[in-house]
Amino acid sequence: MKEAVIVLGRRSGILNKELAAALGMDPSAVTKRMEAARLRREENVGLRKLEAALAANGVAGIKGHGEKVKCQYVNLDPSPGAAL
Repeated sequence: MKEAVIVLGRRSGILNKELAAALGMDPSAVTKRMEAARLRREENVGLRKLEAALAANGVAGIKGHGEKVKCQYVNLDPSPGAAL
């Protein structure tokens, strides 16, 4: 789940340090997960086709790749009573 948020966040122009802060991770872990996702994408034709289909429909900011956006922090804590 965090890996997907990282990939979408980076493609939307959110900085590593902003993603790291929002996800409670070290910035180096964000970089490592982004690299792992890139390698997995290169090896998996299905992921590339899915990405192309999403981009064609402008889903998840992929179409606007490279645009800078302001990071809005989201609480990803699934525990009951977690503040939003």
